Amino acid sequence: MKKYLFIVNPIAGKGKALELVPKIRESFDKEKVEYRIKVTKEKGEGEKLAKEGIKEGFNHIIAVGGDGTAYEVVNGIREEDVVLGILPSGTGNDFARMLMLPKEYNEILEIIKASRKRKIDIGLINNRYFLNCSSVGIDAEIVKETEYIKKYISGTLAYIVGVLKTLIKYKYKNIRIEIDGRLMHREIELVAVGNGKYYGGGMKINPMADLDDGLLDVCIVNKISKIKFAALFLTVFKGKHLGIKEVEILRGKEIKIIGDDYLMLNADGDIIGTTPAEIKIGKRAIEVIIP
Repeated sequence: MKKYLFIVNPIAGKGKALELVPKIRESFDKEKVEYRIKVTKEKGEGEKLAKEGIKEGFNHIIAVGGDGTAYEVVNGIREEDVVLGILPSGTGNDFARMLMLPKEYNEILEIIKASRKRKIDIGLINNRYFLNCSSVGIDAEIVKETEYIKKYISGTLAYIVGVLKTLIKYKYKNIRIEIDGRLMHREIELVAVGNGKYYGGGMKINPMADLDDGLLDVCIVNKISKIKFAALFLTVFKGKHLGIKEVEILRGKEIKIIGDDYLMLNADGDIIGTTPAEIKIGKRAIEVIIP
């Protein structure tokens, strides 16, 4: 029997997630199915509520918010025999984009009720799970800057402003990166390790990534002029950056990154610590609801 737990982040999308609660009730009150709605009160609580929900017997856990909310929920689910659903209502919604969910919320709720499932891979970075992308370099710095900007600007524009502000003050980093035992030294602007294609509100950073191929795609942007990086940034939304000579795309199952300094780590839009980083793939490790 299906039992649904909706975990709602009330500040996601400047309150858009909380506005969906009446729609959830209206849709699910018509069904002979058990469901419950829980609203988070602080950052990180989605993980705790997911763990509690599993103990209470809920077998479908739905993240209502953005990629950060999904990140918290998946870390509560981990590799339990539980189905993950997404009701996207955040700033970027990159994982929902990867699942090709429709824009209309009533349609998504019908998809959630139908519960057609797909087993997908899941990334692990320093024993934290991520669905879409983890990264180091300018990207993590942008995430930190964007968190502040999102108080005033929402959506992709917040990310663009974050990029421009960070670009002015950022200096390339020296790292050692090991991919499936192959060690390389690089001077990088960023390294983005993708289970999915997108991050940053629709930027197609790893355009060939697949959610169930058992591999992580690694985009390395090597040392580059600020003007050329700004131009590159404009191409990423269409995945057209692969032809730029400073960009490398590699693939692997296990990636290790060590910086000369402690570099911030970004996982699905959250800063989760600093290097060194060990990143792995969990093959077909979780079930998600798809159209």
